[in-house]
Amino acid sequence: MKILQWMMVVVPLFSLGCDVSGRGSATKLTVENFLKIKAGMNHQEVTLILGQPTEKEESEELGMRMWRWREGNKEITIFFDEWGNVMFNGTSAFKVQKGLE
Repeated sequence: MKILQWMMVVVPLFSLGCDVSGRGSATKLTVENFLKIKAGMNHQEVTLILGQPTEKEESEELGMRMWRWREGNKEITIFFDEWGNVMFNGTSAFKVQKGLE
């Protein structure tokens, strides 16, 4: 009987899209967070803003790393130099976004 009572509480929460995991459901892939990323920031500073990336790629030949965050149609890509800092593309941080509003 207790299982039935528990399901009557939990199932409606999932159907409403509520987050019962305690992790928070708010996206970090926003224009505001994208604009916070500056050239010279390190991996840890970027992770504090965007969370853990969904993809990481490294090119030893080019001495750079690419981290990407994806969520639905939203995407942020950040390029890091060989020292782990956000690269500078001549005018600003080397970063790309897609689908942010």
